[in-house]
Amino acid sequence: MDSRFRIRVVATSPFLPGVPSNVFQTSALANTADVSLAMGISQRTPDINTPVTVTLYVKNDGPGRAKNVVVRNRLPDNLAFVSASGLTASGTVLTSGALFLDPGASQQLSFVVQPT
Repeated sequence: MDSRFRIRVVATSPFLPGVPSNVFQTSALANTADVSLAMGISQRTPDINTPVTVTLYVKNDGPGRAKNVVVRNRLPDNLAFVSASGLTASGTVLTSGALFLDPGASQQLSFVVQPT
């Protein structure tokens, strides 16, 4: 069984250009997963020391099952980690556990940071 994924990157920051999905696309394989990642933020222009919730949306558009998907997010220097749901923190890197997504399934992971 092949475990390669087709990955789409969805940018939500005005400072990060959108990346065409064909840059990260593997060859078309039968029964592969089609995993995408998007990020939402509760406040785009927060004040210093005001907590902000960031939500990561992981989705499998199928047709195959996505197995052992791990999401990592590195925090920039100007954000202090406060808490997380579905992620663990090690220094400035947040990491999810292994995710298993059936076709059409999605998973939300969230964390709270505070601008410093």
